[in-house]
Amino acid sequence: MHRDVPSPRVPPELIPGVIRNLHSDKPTLSACALVSQYWFELARPLLFRTITYSYHFERNPSNWPHPEHPSPLLPLAYFFESQAVLSSMVYNLELLMAGSGTTRDGLDIFVRILRCFPHLQSLKLAGIPFDPIYKNPRNAVSLPVIPHLGVLKIVHSGYRGDMYATQLGDIPYVLCLFGAVQSLVFGSRIGCNTLLSEWEWWQPEHSLPCPQIHSLELSDAFVLSGPTPIPGLENIRVLKLHVVDQDAHRPVSGCVRRFLNRNHESLQTLQFIINPVVPKFSDLDFIDFSPLRSLRSLVFPLPAWCGNSTDQRPSRRSGITGIHHTAYTSVVRAIATSPPSSLQTVVVELFLYDPSCHWVEFPLRGAQDLEELEDVCVHKALPTFEIRAGPGHVFSEHDRLQFKTALPILSERGVLQLL
Repeated sequence: MHRDVPSPRVPPELIPGVIRNLHSDKPTLSACALVSQYWFELARPLLFRTITYSYHFERNPSNWPHPEHPSPLLPLAYFFESQAVLSSMVYNLELLMAGSGTTRDGLDIFVRILRCFPHLQSLKLAGIPFDPIYKNPRNAVSLPVIPHLGVLKIVHSGYRGDMYATQLGDIPYVLCLFGAVQSLVFGSRIGCNTLLSEWEWWQPEHSLPCPQIHSLELSDAFVLSGPTPIPGLENIRVLKLHVVDQDAHRPVSGCVRRFLNRNHESLQTLQFIINPVVPKFSDLDFIDFSPLRSLRSLVFPLPAWCGNSTDQRPSRRSGITGIHHTAYTSVVRAIATSPPSSLQTVVVELFLYDPSCHWVEFPLRGAQDLEELEDVCVHKALPTFEIRAGPGHVFSEHDRLQFKTALPILSERGVLQLL
């Protein structure tokens, strides 16, 4: 015989805090919204804080009212009809447009959607057609101004035949529409070889201000070329670069070096990122970090190999067997050429691979042979040197002992941190 067991009651004063802590758990938030009207009012703003909208539209707009070709704006009709209530709750918006529609029609849809969400703080775009702005910058003044938008992400899906390919030559015209943007991200494989050449000569034909970017993330470091400072990047503080491919005709080190020579006065954090699946690492040995006199933090990826598989399990007794020699020398040189007084933290994030991923042209270096690294850290009086286990991995006791033995001075002084 089952007896009813009363469920514990949550004190009313704790309910708002409990709901707020569920901000990223949409299923639980949805369930909470059904408990009572009071819980619904607390959960609804969190449920609508981030929305994702994608649409595959046809070339002929006359087809849109047809049941098989509804209007691209139909899924957002609820927001349009109750703009003052729901639209004001949306702070993060992701837009994906695909199909064979004309660029003019796509831009009109994009404009109407932006006008519906005036309180956006983060905007992620894929497949948005910016051609009308690029070809006629005066079209830019017709786009809505979003005063609180601080994060802009522009990605490229890779399906050029079936989706608008966002060309970064258009982006300078688009950025001036979002004068409050401080963090700018260009997504993976976005074909952005013309970014800086277009950005450098461009002068706005209207009075909209050029944003002052403080954080920039690029998926392709090859775009960093050109002789002059780039408008909007003079005060950049955080730079994240994805360097995943090797190309003898377009050396990453040269592109990064030219960029740092032009935009280095305020740079405080420089992070290099590699593909977590394939252990390719571009040669960064020829970068001189000495002009970066405000640099406080350097983050480097370091491919390493272990004796077991690299899934979500700690390394076994074999532990880490070797590290990427070229990446290791890049880390040593970066610390050696950094400004003597500003650099406070160097972070090395390990990306662990199975031995089957090892390529002969990239020789391994014993994980216990780190004498040059310790010497340069001691010479620079580096306060903090972090080695992170990397995604999906946990240091075993064997790994920890190996690094502490290889870097005895840093370990004894409390400089070495294994995370």
